[in-house]
Amino acid sequence: MQLGAVDVVLMRHAGGLVVPVANYTLEPITKPDLRLRTEHRVESVSSATQGKINFEQISPGQITLSLPLENNDFLDLRNVK
Repeated sequence: MQLGAVDVVLMRHAGGLVVPVANYTLEPITKPDLRLRTEHRVESVSSATQGKINFEQISPGQITLSLPLENNDFLDLRNVK
């Protein structure tokens, strides 16, 4: 995957973060690995197109995950309560 070909933005909401993800490569990306910095520990991650997504909490403020991406998606990261 070419650097800069995927746009990721973090947007806060009351329960965590919404993360719009846009693929500008014009081709599906089968397994991009994303590393996201968060303000809190994450309880769950779900995708608008794929449902629940597995992730790894590598520190209290950082997660990694893989997200097959046709073109665009939205992730919902829920904070641990």
